[in-house]
Formats: sequence, C-alpha cells, structure tokens
Amino acid sequence: MGPYGKKIKPIKDGINTKEITINVDQEKDKDLTKTNELETSIIFKIYIIIGIVACWGSYNILIKYTVVNVKEEDKFFSAVVPVFCEIFKLILVYLLYFREQQYNIKNFFSGLYNEILMKPIDFLKISPPAVCFIIQNNLEIIAAQNLSPGVYQVTCQLKIVSSALFMVIFLKKNQSFKRWICIFLIFLGIIISPFGEEINKTVIIGLVSVIAISILTGFASVYFEKMLKNGSQSSLWLRSIQLYTWGLVAAIICMMSKSIDDIIEKGIFHGFTVVVWLAMFVLAIGGIYTSLIVKYLNSLYKCFASTITIALVASVSVFLFHSSLSLTFVISFTIVVVSIITYNLVS
Repeated sequence: MGPYGKKIKPIKDGINTKEITINVDQEKDKDLTKTNELETSIIFKIYIIIGIVACWGSYNILIKYTVVNVKEEDKFFSAVVPVFCEIFKLILVYLLYFREQQYNIKNFFSGLYNEILMKPIDFLKISPPAVCFIIQNNLEIIAAQNLSPGVYQVTCQLKIVSSALFMVIFLKKNQSFKRWICIFLIFLGIIISPFGEEINKTVIIGLVSVIAISILTGFASVYFEKMLKNGSQSSLWLRSIQLYTWGLVAAIICMMSKSIDDIIEKGIFHGFTVVVWLAMFVLAIGGIYTSLIVKYLNSLYKCFASTITIALVASVSVFLFHSSLSLTFVISFTIVVVSIITYNLVS
C-alpha cells in the first residue's frame, strides 16, 4: 500500500540476475583465456629464440668441423648443400601446412591450388628473396670455412646495418639519431674483429663473402617481411612453400653452373658424412625458425638471438677447435653486443 492507500505496482527494472551471473562468468573466462594466451605467447617466443640460437650456432660449428677435420680431396661440394637444404625445408613446410589444415587432404590441396597455381603473380613476386637466400647459403659455407667461428658470427652482424638501410629505402622506416649511432658502432666493432686474426688470402675471401651475405640478407629479409606483414592473406607456411620452391630452382641452377663437372666425376654425394647431413638438416630447421621470427617477433628478439649465438659459438670454438679469443676479438664482441642491445632499447 502507498501513503494514500493505493496499491503500488512493483517496478520492473528489466534486470535478470541469471544473465548478469552468466556475463560475469564469461568475462572471467575471457580474462583467463587472455592470460593463458599471454603465457603461451611468452613460452612460444622463448621456444623460437632457443630454437634459432641452437640452429645458428650448431650449423656454424658443424660446417667448421668439416673443414678442420676433413682432407681437402674428401670435402663436399658447397653448391650441393643448399639444394638438399631447400628439399628439407619444403618437406617441413608442406607437413606444417598440412597440420595447419587440420590434416584435411581436400583443404590442403585446395589451398595449394588457390594460393599458388591460381596466383602466379604473387608466386613470381617472392622469387627475388628466394634467389638471394640461395646465394647467401652458398656464401655462408665459404665464409664459415675461411673464418674462425667467432669472427664469422661477429662480422655477420653487418646484416643489421644493411637491414637498417634497406628498411629506410624500401619501407620508409627512418631510424632515430641514437639508432644510427648504434649502427655505426656495430659497423666499427665488425671492422675491428678480423684484426685479431692473421690477415691472409683465406681471411679476405671470408670477409668478402660476409659483406655479400649481409647485403643479400638485408634486402631479402626486408622484402620477405614486407610480403608477410603487408596485408597478405596467405598463411606463413604457404608463403614459405612459395619461397622454398623458388629457392630449390635457384639452388639447382647454382649447383649445375658451379659444380657440374665435379659432380659428374665424383658423384653428388661426394664428401657427405653424418656431420654434413646433420648440418644441412639443422640449416633447414633454422630457415623455418627464421620465418617464425619474421612473422611473429620483432628485430629485438632476432638480434637478441644473434647476440647469444655469438657468445655461444665463440665459447664452444675455444674447446672444440682449440682457438683462442684475442683481446681484439673480445673488444669487438663487446662493442657489437652492447650496440645491438642498445639499438633495440632506444626509440
């Protein structure tokens, strides 16, 4: 009853306590899902870093081992290695794409047909980085054979300098003044590093190879990153299939032009040992991890991985190859590592 003796109808406020409870539970589930995704993301990043460091470091050590412990006449043909690496990569990315399609054969072949065969222009666009990566793989073997593992890893950081330049040219990403100082210091540290070794024809060949590697890597990485992140609807593994298909074609052409006479005389598997097969497989897996870094991480993680690899390879080579770390190398290593870290911390 109201104050004047009239009945007052209850006001319907339209609030459903059951719906509120459900909505609250849903929000809690969303928060829990986001937390799990964040944790998974962190674990995924750590996994990629560990994987790429293991691949980069072990490949460099394995290739150096084939030089130190194998006679000249028993060495493998360097142009053959990239061919089998590309074959291994293609097998891996086909399996990963099949998994991405939830092991559905129809979707698997449909995706390949629609995204590769029906888009020849896109397929053609990805050929430049593929060719660059193949030439780079051939030069990496030459550089690793002619330089000590530590110096090779340090000088290869020249790719940071070339990548920064290509990002300005192609992506219009201007670097801050502080970052250009870091880039200059990286370049300075790289110039210093070879002076810890006796300068001879072998070292010069290795250094020239590294310079070419850095230019090719800088261009190919920026180009491939632009294709992956610039509104592309294709999956990472489809892009990788395109990349490695072109890579295999380029590798075969390179092998035929460089080593065809030796292959006819001694066979394509001449000099292949368990160590060589292992090195090729490691390099193939490293290519997969590199694609993951380009797609899901930023340059901070890639450079962090490079820094760890430099320290790891330099330390391991002391014990395996009885090499010594000169004062010049230590100074060079310190300059490069500190500059890489600072480069990624400053805006």
